[in-house]
Amino acid sequence: MISIKRFFLKNLHLKLLSIFFAIVLWSFVHSERRTEVSISVPLELTNIPAGLMVVNDVEKAIDIRVLGPQTIVRSLSSKTIKLSVDLKGAKPGITHVEILPRNFPVPRGVMITRISPAYISINLAKITKKEVTVRPIFKGNLPEDYEIKKVTINPSKVTITGAIDELKTISYVETEVIKLEGIKKDTEIKVPIKISTSSHIKEISTDKVVVKIEVQEKIITKTFPGLKFNILNPPSLPFTFTPKRVKIVVRGPIKIIKNLKEKDISLFIDISLNGNQIPKNSLLWSRCHKRWKY
Repeated sequence: MISIKRFFLKNLHLKLLSIFFAIVLWSFVHSERRTEVSISVPLELTNIPAGLMVVNDVEKAIDIRVLGPQTIVRSLSSKTIKLSVDLKGAKPGITHVEILPRNFPVPRGVMITRISPAYISINLAKITKKEVTVRPIFKGNLPEDYEIKKVTINPSKVTITGAIDELKTISYVETEVIKLEGIKKDTEIKVPIKISTSSHIKEISTDKVVVKIEVQEKIITKTFPGLKFNILNPPSLPFTFTPKRVKIVVRGPIKIIKNLKEKDISLFIDISLNGNQIPKNSLLWSRCHKRWKY
């Protein structure tokens, strides 16, 4: 009995002072004006099972209203309050989660009066891998008189990792836009692969590819419908030949062909008997020689 009495009487003035301050603090808190504020609390998903990924749009934050002493409530913010949803043990499919006041670590004396939304849905899907081709995306045109001869992509295929249902519908990925203006010679460009932010592709084996663009002058054709023959080494005997005119189609670089005129083309028939006599009424064919003048 004496020891208990001694315990209460020991440092009595300090104990009384502590009780006094506790009463003052309690009185201050409970007498302080109470207020209500809104806070947007960040939402974090934790412990997502291996081999699964979230494939729907989940709220980034939950809005709450808190009521309590003004000095305490005013100190609360999205930096001091966090919300974590534990997905440990979740299965593929939709998981519905109820958001309760106890999920928010608020100080004593503070009450949560509203939660919005009060329920969230989380859709989990299995993760798989798939190899797909890479398609370059071009914008604009090469300079006049030039055209693309060949396009090579390295690597031409990449492996993507993502939700199994979405990957079933994907057969290729695209690069970011490659501008063609000003390219007059073979060019190599390192360009990123474009992944839509709305897609559920989690990973890609490489985020950039090298696109080699081989260019050449445009190759065009031009038709000359009625060129006359010139006769070389005509025989002494009378002769005739048909047709008198021929159609010529020429093909080559645009810089040459587009300015080519009929007068620039000479067409010859070389008739040579090599000492032999031409039988009467015979038909003589010879090779046609074209002489080009640029």
